[in-house]
Amino acid sequence: MNALQADRKELLQADAWRSFIFIALGAGLLYLYVFGTIVNKKIILVGTGALILVDLWAVDKRYLNADNFVEEQEEANDFSKSFADRQILKDQDPNYRVLNLTVSPFNDATTSYHHKSIGGYHGAKLGRYQELIDYQIQDDIAYLQQNLRSRNLLQNRQTNEPVQRYIQRAKAQELTILNMLDMRYLIVGSKKREIPVKNPAAYGNAWFVRNLQKVASADQAIDQVGKIDPLNTAIYNKKYQDYIGGFKPEYDPNGSIELTMYKPNEVKYKTKASSSQFAVFSEIYYNDHKGWQVYLDGEKVEHMQVNYVLRGMKVPAGEHTIRFEFDPPTYQRYEMVSLASSLLSLVLIFAGVGYEIRHLIKNPPKVEEEAKSKQSKQTSKQRKKSKK
Repeated sequence: MNALQADRKELLQADAWRSFIFIALGAGLLYLYVFGTIVNKKIILVGTGALILVDLWAVDKRYLNADNFVEEQEEANDFSKSFADRQILKDQDPNYRVLNLTVSPFNDATTSYHHKSIGGYHGAKLGRYQELIDYQIQDDIAYLQQNLRSRNLLQNRQTNEPVQRYIQRAKAQELTILNMLDMRYLIVGSKKREIPVKNPAAYGNAWFVRNLQKVASADQAIDQVGKIDPLNTAIYNKKYQDYIGGFKPEYDPNGSIELTMYKPNEVKYKTKASSSQFAVFSEIYYNDHKGWQVYLDGEKVEHMQVNYVLRGMKVPAGEHTIRFEFDPPTYQRYEMVSLASSLLSLVLIFAGVGYEIRHLIKNPPKVEEEAKSKQSKQTSKQRKKSKK
């Protein structure tokens, strides 16, 4: 640690002396101009510009220099598709999630190169999702891996049928959290021998629930979400009671909700039901009213957090289009501030240029008169010397 501190101190001192030299040179130029030693403005401008250029050039070279430019060459693709990837990608519907147990699912992001991964694409997760991983998902995964090993289901190197049969027979309570997150595919085995397995019990992108269950706190929510059947019941925090009011879903067994478009910042669904429903979306809820906005048939409506991490909302009877869009109000405000600042800068620049042009037109530089004045001064000096 002492060596690191010493290195940082040395770098800071070197930059401080460097800055002092440039400041001193710039101040020297201004001093010479103010006290008349240098009368030509062009010399000052060129000198100042040269100092700025040298300063910026030297600093920029620290980060972008000749070593950063290499000849064009073919690079090996470290993310080539494995056997499991190729099998899974045959699915015509790309809107599913994959849990890859041949790697550390929550720290290794390679799965996200080809699939929507339950493990995510980065080691740092949203706080709520990380808590769900720690308190619920890890338990589901441990239970699943223990059963696969204890039943010797990974011994067959030629087929995934043993694992497939187990997944199909697994009780709904065993993988509720993973099913809630739409784990349609599972990759098991080892890195050298990946076994892709389809999970027919995954709940899908969205579904209607029969019941709503209120809890008093986030702790109760994360505890209860592992005990309920998320396909039929949605848990919500009491702080959303104003949104729920006296609403009770009238579950329609023939109702449907379908994902029609998926983008990172926009998701669309179509719903159809004969009565009022409550929909749960297998997407992470983010920030009350400050991130994702939701529109029902083009009109902005509210949604809420359910099952600790997911989105939920009331859906009226009939056929409707639901659109989620990531459009945080703070982003729009800062965009306006940025635009206003840019426009103001342009106005000031054009105003300054216009003022200078107008000034030059009204008061053209008297170059010839200045030259004659200097010449007459020099002549008078010479006469005085000759008289002496």
